Amino acid sequence: MRDLRLYINIPYCTNNCIFCDIRNHMVEDCQREAFYKAIIKEIESFDENYKHDYIVKSIYFGGGVPGSIRPNVIEEILSNIKCQFTVSSDAEISLKVFPGKLNDNYFPVYIEKGINRISIDYLTNSFFLHNFLGHKKTDNAMDRTLPVFLKNHFENVNYDLGIGLPGQNEANLEEEIHTLCDFHDAKEITLHPLKIEKDSAIEKLYDEHPEYLKNSNRFLPDIQRSYKYVKEKLEERGYTEYLPYCFGLEGFECLDFKLRKKNTDVIGIGPNAFSCVDGITYSNINDLNVYLENSDNFELIATDIKEV
Repeated sequence: MRDLRLYINIPYCTNNCIFCDIRNHMVEDCQREAFYKAIIKEIESFDENYKHDYIVKSIYFGGGVPGSIRPNVIEEILSNIKCQFTVSSDAEISLKVFPGKLNDNYFPVYIEKGINRISIDYLTNSFFLHNFLGHKKTDNAMDRTLPVFLKNHFENVNYDLGIGLPGQNEANLEEEIHTLCDFHDAKEITLHPLKIEKDSAIEKLYDEHPEYLKNSNRFLPDIQRSYKYVKEKLEERGYTEYLPYCFGLEGFECLDFKLRKKNTDVIGIGPNAFSCVDGITYSNINDLNVYLENSDNFELIATDIKEV
């Protein structure tokens, strides 16, 4: 059997960040029930050959922040995946969550259903920057998140750390590293350089306020400078860069990232999800409404089909 990755794209989030392209196909509250049903239908659309020919080594819930939705939805999705595919007994199952949104009552359900890796959309500890970027993290969000892990003896936690952020310099980056490594006991840290996409809200902001880019205290656009600084500080603490921008302590490297690096076949579920199986690549339609309208015939949602 060949190794397989599953990526479940759930473009639902409680924030409206100015740097994130999820805004273009966000699931609204009124669409959530229809969306969950469509996800299940897409999973059920794969024939039994996948169950016999592939073994799922990684399931990654991403897109927006799927940890913000009800745990019974994650439970139903995982149950259908295990019916439709052969899932390895030691598969890595990752769930992306937002600080302060990890409900203590949800977590036992996640563990029971096999979720063994949590990725926290941390970004920065700066309350000002969260408001500036639309990230909307409260100043005590991590104080409410950490006890959930401690109570459930859960260790495999990744933190997404933003670099190249407005006003970011060596002093506050050192403070970020101290907070994550020495206080939050992070096992893995993934760096996310701030990108200014064309026609994005953040590009418009910088067009209106060019002084933000000219601020000598900022790393951007020289993101490599901040990357090298963080890399040095993390390696001093025993973290290894096992993939570009991905740092982990021994035994806590993200399996999904490593399989991705090896070009392991992947099936993407959900709108705008990318797949590459048996030398054929395709993407699901980006338009959420079209995705929902065609949930009874998922052959109609595949776009950009190519042979590689």
